[in-house]
Amino acid sequence: MKTLRRRPFIRPHLLLTGRPGVGKTTLIHRVIQELGAQASLSSLGRPLNVAGFYTQEIRSHGRRVGFEVICIPEGKRGILARVDVPTPFRIGKYYVDVPGFESLVMPLFRLQNLDLLIIDEIGPMELLSSRFQQAVQAALGQTSPKILGTIQRKRISLLTQWGVSDQATVVELSWGAWEETFEQVMAWLQSGFTESDQ
Repeated sequence: MKTLRRRPFIRPHLLLTGRPGVGKTTLIHRVIQELGAQASLSSLGRPLNVAGFYTQEIRSHGRRVGFEVICIPEGKRGILARVDVPTPFRIGKYYVDVPGFESLVMPLFRLQNLDLLIIDEIGPMELLSSRFQQAVQAALGQTSPKILGTIQRKRISLLTQWGVSDQATVVELSWGAWEETFEQVMAWLQSGFTESDQ
């Protein structure tokens, strides 16, 4: 596992990390928008086949009350965690809906002919699911589909534990280098795919 700055990302998978609020999910959103706006990717001559999920806050009266999962590209949504819906699984004040999370995201790992799988994020709530852990480990162990994801700092050691640390570039995101990192991610997407990856 390496953290590369100002050099091309050369490993099959790319994981963003950094402090909460630094813009990891925002960068993922922007990448998704850019991919949707591009008619084709230069190295393939066609649009990428992309699937995955991202998480976002649920707010009520200006207060964060939970998190939801949004799947790409269908836009299916489901609750990841809330403060007011008790479940057997809990992280801090949030009750995590592990079965609901699994029902949404596990089918994504079984999709065929994907170019890019987006995983936002590999964090404590998501990792309450042993099925999710196993699926992420297996996906990172392969070179296709490529993975663009986010990972909580405290969970980076899992890559070594899973034996996949040589498959992923981990990038520390900061506000000062946000645009630079975004440009590097897009360059990785522009140059990192060939038909032999399928």
